[in-house]
Amino acid sequence: MTQSSKGTLKPKVALVIIAVSVLGLYGLDALGRWAVSRGWISNMLGSVVLWLAAVAAFVYILRRYCLNCIYQLEGQKLSFYRVFFIKPRLEEALLTREILFFGDEDRAEAKYAVKKRKSYSYKYSPYPVKAIVMKREGRFVLIRFNPNPEISQALAGAAKK
Repeated sequence: MTQSSKGTLKPKVALVIIAVSVLGLYGLDALGRWAVSRGWISNMLGSVVLWLAAVAAFVYILRRYCLNCIYQLEGQKLSFYRVFFIKPRLEEALLTREILFFGDEDRAEAKYAVKKRKSYSYKYSPYPVKAIVMKREGRFVLIRFNPNPEISQALAGAAKK
């Protein structure tokens, strides 16, 4: 079973996002030039604000629409991949027999003294955030992610064994 942490972006929506971000930056540039011509702000401050807005827009679009996690459950192996634009990169792989707990994050932290946390969850996912606790190198590790119902059911069965 393979699941992406979010859906795909439709081409029309992508074009709208690009157009809005470019027009927004042009509008901010025009507003900054107008404020500089009035003498309200310096040219340097206008440039810095424009660059900060461009970087903030880029980071927001990157996090919201480009970064992705893929969860893959193949038999007894659960893998977590991060996707930066196109190519998936393996971040974590574990066997289902290593899972000590699967469920809500609050219950996991109450039951185990978690020392390390890893997050492969997506804020805008339609599925709730679940947690896996496993023991690695003598420490409890908590992994947060958004599994679909099929993967959740398989992992719940594996955690009870």
